[in-house]
Amino acid sequence: MKFVLSCLLSCWVLCLIAQERPVIFPEDIDAGAVNIRCLCKPGVVNKSRSRGIDIAYQLTTNANLEEQNNVLLPPLSRLRTLQLFILKLKAPIINKEGFKLLLGYNYMPERYSFERIGEDFGSAFRSLDEKRLKSNALSLLATYSINDRYYASVRGRVAANGDYESWIDFDNRYAVYNLISIFGIKKREDTEWGFGLSFSHSFRRTIALPFLFYNRSFNEKWGIESVLPVMIMGRYNIKPGSILLFGFTYNSRSYSVDLDNPETFNPSIYHLNHSELLIQTSLEQQIIPWLWFNVRGGFQFNFSTDFELEGEGPGSFQVDPQDAFFFRVGIFLSPPDKFF
Repeated sequence: MKFVLSCLLSCWVLCLIAQERPVIFPEDIDAGAVNIRCLCKPGVVNKSRSRGIDIAYQLTTNANLEEQNNVLLPPLSRLRTLQLFILKLKAPIINKEGFKLLLGYNYMPERYSFERIGEDFGSAFRSLDEKRLKSNALSLLATYSINDRYYASVRGRVAANGDYESWIDFDNRYAVYNLISIFGIKKREDTEWGFGLSFSHSFRRTIALPFLFYNRSFNEKWGIESVLPVMIMGRYNIKPGSILLFGFTYNSRSYSVDLDNPETFNPSIYHLNHSELLIQTSLEQQIIPWLWFNVRGGFQFNFSTDFELEGEGPGSFQVDPQDAFFFRVGIFLSPPDKFF
């Protein structure tokens, strides 16, 4: 427990002292990407709900885009909102005792809306304003129970992130590949832990990072769910059908987009990356046996947003979005425990 708290404190300090993304955080990943608790043996008693269908809308409030490694002249460009729509589907292909195979699909488009666009990088921000940045992903998850104490899981995922016109486009310009493998240890129904490796390859870079996870229910009310270093959440089971979660999660997303180069004023291909740490509280509330309502909100600590020009030449730049509040609301389907 002391180790978990020290990790949480370290991440908090990193947010306060620097806007550059710490190297311990991966790219193009979020807490859900390494969360293997879906129709599988993994998981502890009283845990937060697994989701078969998840639909949500997230709004991040307005913020100035401040200088990062460059001096900006006032007035600064200012975001009105950053909107995110979330559609996630998971369905079992094989659901046997000791082996599960699931197929998943995610659609998560984002839209930047500007309240004001300044002179610095103005041409790039004007071409980004109200542009839909798409993220479509297909995944395959396999979990195998070695015995009553140990299990292994592998998930492969391919995503298309960018401003392409069609519904989905897995061209190399937009493709992001991710492979996650884990080994889990579950000696009791109230405790599990393990380790894994996340490997990602995209149009921006290739990176491999290890991670740890630890889930425990201390009693019928209190518990913890964590995937280090991207998530630590405390859990309070208010009553059957009501679960409160609180803590932090890390998100990162990259897109390949066409923007006007602020140096040449000509259209160019940019690799846009944003990453942030979310300090949040979330409520999962059961409506009927299969249907749940979820609302969450909190404060978003932003790392620098990078605009990398593809190829050689001037035009790459970074900005530092002010930290802001966010709010998410949604519904999801989660089969009752007795279903499995």
